Amino acid sequence: VLIAASVSVNAGGLFFSSLKKHEILERVGDISQLCDAREMMYTEGKSDGVQAIEVNTCSGFAFTVLPSRGLDIPRASYNGIPLAWQSETGVTSPFLFQPEGLEFLYSFFGGLLTTCGLTYAMHPCIDEDRELGIHGRISNTPAYDVNIDKYWEGDDYIIRISGKVREAYVHGDNLILHRSITTKLGSSKLLVEDVVENAGYQKSPLMMLYHVNAGWPVVSENSKLISPAAKVVPRDDEAKVEAEKFAEFMSPQKDFAERVYFIDMIPDSKGKVTLGIVNEKMEIG
Repeated sequence: VLIAASVSVNAGGLFFSSLKKHEILERVGDISQLCDAREMMYTEGKSDGVQAIEVNTCSGFAFTVLPSRGLDIPRASYNGIPLAWQSETGVTSPFLFQPEGLEFLYSFFGGLLTTCGLTYAMHPCIDEDRELGIHGRISNTPAYDVNIDKYWEGDDYIIRISGKVREAYVHGDNLILHRSITTKLGSSKLLVEDVVENAGYQKSPLMMLYHVNAGWPVVSENSKLISPAAKVVPRDDEAKVEAEKFAEFMSPQKDFAERVYFIDMIPDSKGKVTLGIVNEKMEIG
C-alpha cells in the first residue's frame, strides 16, 4: 500500500533536494533536525498507555504509527493540513477492546490506516459455530519486535518502522503479520508492506481489509474519487440512490445513512491500482 499526499501550500520548497548526503550533514548538528521518528506515549483517558511513533520527513508530511494498535496509522498531515478522518472515539487502548458484534466501533479511531483481519473482517456473523465481530482483532493487538531503523542509503535518508502482530488462540489459528512502514527525508509518501505468516500446523482462513479514511478538507463537496473503475456495485438499497454519483461527495447531511460501493478496478501493466481523492478547489489530495 503506497500512500502519497499533495497540497498546493508552499513551505519554501525542498531546500535540500539538490544536496548530497555530506552537504546535508555539513549544515546540521544532527539529522533529526530535518527528519526523525520519535517514540512517545499517550497518558490520558482511553488513550492512556498507548505507545506511538511520530514521524516527520521535512517535506511537510508527518504521520503517527501506533505499536500498541497493530502498527496502524491514526494521524497524517501535510503542511499542517490533516489528511485523515478522526472518529469520535479517538485513539483508545487495545485493552478496552471487546470483539463481539459491533463493539469494535467503540475503538475505531478511523485514521489514515486501520487494518481489519486477520482471519475475518466485514460484518458480524456466525461462522462454524464461532461468533465473529466486525472487522476482526488485529487493529487492537499490540505489536512486538518493533524496530525503528534510520539510515542512509546513498544520498537518501531512510526511516523504516517494522514489527510483528500475532493473532492466535489455543488449538486454533496462529497467524503473524510482519509489517514495515517506510519513508525518507523529503518524501510525501509512505509505503506499507505486509507479509502474513501461518505459524501454525493447520490451514487458516485469511481475510484482510485496509480501512483508509480520508477526511476533511481532503474530502468535501468539492472533492472527487479518481479511480480506474471497471464495475461499481452498490451494497444495499440506500447505496443505489444516485449510484451514478459514487465518485462524488457532498456537504454534511443530518441523519445521512452511509452509502457503500464495491468497486472493481483495472490494474496497470504491473498489476497495481492507483486511486486518489482530490479536492480540486483547494488543490489538495
